[in-house]
Amino acid sequence: MAGKRARDLNGEDETTHDTTHPSRKRRVEFGVADAKLAALYNDLSDDVKATRLKAAADLIRALAEADPEALDKSLTRLIRGLCSSRKAARSGFSVALIEILKLTSKSPTTGVEGVDLTLPAIIDKIVLITQPEEQSNNKVRHHRVIRI
Repeated sequence: MAGKRARDLNGEDETTHDTTHPSRKRRVEFGVADAKLAALYNDLSDDVKATRLKAAADLIRALAEADPEALDKSLTRLIRGLCSSRKAARSGFSVALIEILKLTSKSPTTGVEGVDLTLPAIIDKIVLITQPEEQSNNKVRHHRVIRI
């Protein structure tokens, strides 16, 4: 016969623990700004052209006020988005990346400290991010490599 579980003085079950999956915990740790950026990245791959363009414009506005670390993360995310085969992601991510590069090339003196936005640095970053990863048994994980 099974008895009731023992309870502590507060009336809570001893076996109570966090059952949230670890991947969900990471998402919860993001702030409101990160959730907003995630929604914009998702909209960049939408099938509707107007949605992609609106997301690109909103992303540029958000990154204009971002700190250097957020800008660097966003550049990495945009470059990875160019390699995606999801919906119309390449179109949306390329528009956003091109607009950011246009803004930084027009006024290089107003660049963000800590983030190198020169064309050679961005090309190096693209090459680094799009390199295929080697796996343990000499198999190569294939990515879509962007050729410049």
